[in-house]
Amino acid sequence: MDIKKIQSSDTVNAKGIKMDSKKVVSALDNVQNAVKNLFKRAEREVPENLDFAPVKEVILNNNKEFYLKIIADPVDIRNSRRVILSAGIPETQYSASLSLTKGTKAEVLKTLSEDDFSKQVLKYMKELEEASKSLD
Repeated sequence: MDIKKIQSSDTVNAKGIKMDSKKVVSALDNVQNAVKNLFKRAEREVPENLDFAPVKEVILNNNKEFYLKIIADPVDIRNSRRVILSAGIPETQYSASLSLTKGTKAEVLKTLSEDDFSKQVLKYMKELEEASKSLD
């Protein structure tokens, strides 16, 4: 039996299959990509003071879908200068979501651009997953 040397950039998964670790996408990478996409879309799609359709990005983690969504503040619907950024798990028996920030478009964009925001979202995703498990 010929055993090949595994290079440092390679990873072996639980089934013993060699995978290139450069191609393995981490949960944090998924969140960072979704945050970047949401930021770009929010710049274009969220007006300063009008109602707008929700802007949503889906994140896959552990075969579950999570989302980051920006919506017009329902309390301030006539003067929608305030928006809500939330995270949640769609299509579960119980809807689980968490409001991450609330403010003007500029304030929400600032929150999305903070260095540690993606890490916070990953933490919230784990909390939402645990909360949804306890409800099942």
